[in-house]
Amino acid sequence: MSGEFNSPGREFAPDTTSKLPAEENFSFAGNPVPAESASPEEVPVRKKTKRGGATGLAGLLLAAAVLTVGAVGMSAPKASAELAATVTDTAVRYEVVVEGEGLSVVLYNDFTHRSAALEESVCRGEFTGLRPNVRYTVAVVQRTAFGERTLSSQRVVTAAEPVLLTEWRGITHECTCDVDGYFHFQMDLIDENHYFSDFTATLTDAMGTVSACVFTEDPTAEQRIDVALHGGLRGNRAEFVVTCKTSDPAAPSGTLELYRATVAI
Repeated sequence: MSGEFNSPGREFAPDTTSKLPAEENFSFAGNPVPAESASPEEVPVRKKTKRGGATGLAGLLLAAAVLTVGAVGMSAPKASAELAATVTDTAVRYEVVVEGEGLSVVLYNDFTHRSAALEESVCRGEFTGLRPNVRYTVAVVQRTAFGERTLSSQRVVTAAEPVLLTEWRGITHECTCDVDGYFHFQMDLIDENHYFSDFTATLTDAMGTVSACVFTEDPTAEQRIDVALHGGLRGNRAEFVVTCKTSDPAAPSGTLELYRATVAI
């Protein structure tokens, strides 16, 4: 996502040494039972019939044409899907970009099968309550007259141990200056690793005047920036920037820019 930071959780390699127990096969020895044969009186006698060469060929061609038209009429409507999936120890999260109708995302293996309907757009969700260190398949399927058609699929393995998640998912914001004089925003952030700290959020107008947010104790709660009371911002547009410091070993050290956009004030 443009201008936003998403720090994925650690990746865990699947446990390739463990195997599911093999299915037991049983066989029984015994005398085979001879098949029953019909008596001469029970065998039906087939009557010979004459077949017209031209008429028979025309009938076959007509039947083939009818089947072809029927198959075309029942063909699935055009659809496409781009699937990305991530895992924890007990959940599989998915993001799907879909185009078309009658689409679902499914998760399955030999022991479970779950599904969720998809709308035409970008869809996000998760399957929870899964078992650690188990292989699953995530797929986007389309319902057709002939059954389900797979558009995209991905095999995943849930982590063997709990995975702590640090993820920036976005931000919502709105200026209600004409009501209370403030610009309000709220970050959608998960930081189970406690990597993020020292958040800042500022609005800068076209004249270079800056008004900053004084964050509450919980940075993911709704925050606000003074615009019209004492902020001194002028005009109807401003540059909105959110930053923080990070200790994530997988991210660049120092100050991290989480969000930047031109907003209405």
